[in-house]
Amino acid sequence: MDLYERLQAMRLRTERTGESAPSAKNAPRAKNAPSGESAPSAKNAPGRDLSSIQPGPDWTCAANGVWFRETRFPVPDEYRDQLTKNDGRWGPLSPALGRGVYATPLFFDLETTGLSAGSGNVAFLAGFGSFLCGRSNSTPQIAVRQYFLSDYGSEHDFVEAMLREMRGSGIAGSESLLVSYNGSSFDLPVVSTRCIMNGLQPPVPLHLDLLPVSRRLWKTLLPDCRLSTIETRVLNLERDEDIPGALAPYRYHEFHRTADPSVLREVFSHHRYDIRNLAFTGMRITRLLATDAPEILKERVDAGAVSRILYERGDADDRARAIRIMDSILDGGAATAAYGETLRYRAFLEKRKRNATTALRLFTECGR
Repeated sequence: MDLYERLQAMRLRTERTGESAPSAKNAPRAKNAPSGESAPSAKNAPGRDLSSIQPGPDWTCAANGVWFRETRFPVPDEYRDQLTKNDGRWGPLSPALGRGVYATPLFFDLETTGLSAGSGNVAFLAGFGSFLCGRSNSTPQIAVRQYFLSDYGSEHDFVEAMLREMRGSGIAGSESLLVSYNGSSFDLPVVSTRCIMNGLQPPVPLHLDLLPVSRRLWKTLLPDCRLSTIETRVLNLERDEDIPGALAPYRYHEFHRTADPSVLREVFSHHRYDIRNLAFTGMRITRLLATDAPEILKERVDAGAVSRILYERGDADDRARAIRIMDSILDGGAATAAYGETLRYRAFLEKRKRNATTALRLFTECGR
């Protein structure tokens, strides 16, 4: 008898003997729960097997207590040139990939029962997005695949489903690339912890976290660099049905208390849009890094940051374009938003090249 079965047997004995459950009067309020509401119990709804509850009509059973659905979104016209013909390969957008290297991206996001990466934080919703651009598709699409854990006892199967997605091989001639938003600090550590807790080998994927590069491109222009801010202020996108991500754990515990899957409808929608907009954010960054001067100065982005990212990639063509962007910024004078930072960066580049006269002139101008 495994741990889950023992716990179920204990619950049934308690119900038969009429013993009362521990009082929740002094239970702490759930983090991110609405003010004045105590944390709902994570105990399953009495007499209900949550593993058999279908989350919605468009969900199918992938394993006992694990549910699956797929939603497809069209790729906007402005990004379609980034996809090679007849497959879902994607060009590079950061130092994670070298120039001319293509990857099969897998956009990834989790919803969890808490906000830490510790052993008590369980992932209950995993999403994966990939491009569909085969011959049968007249319009390139993003396929968003979601896996939902309805019962804690089915976590092993849920984690295995995640690993199958992550370990899927890339298209011939390209590497498989996991793309996330803050995945380095949160999502991947959670996956590793849940793998260890279930006796599975944690994955070590080629990974690209879009949060650091997004901060470089937009931190001077936006109040924050949350994905929701970028999608409204940069991508001009709106969601049809949504809920603050911080309330997702509360809704999941509510589902376990009531066995009512309708409380999760907005969580599923929020998560689905996170995956879609993560892909669109990556494609916008790719387009910006492919834009030359002076057009880049017309975009809603820190052009100086674009030039520095290009220069750091190390390719000769990228560095030549980076210098052109820097020259355009400096030609615009001190009134240009990125002027000061670009001037300092260019001065250090000239110093590194041992162009002492030019470096001295630029450093002198920085001090004015």
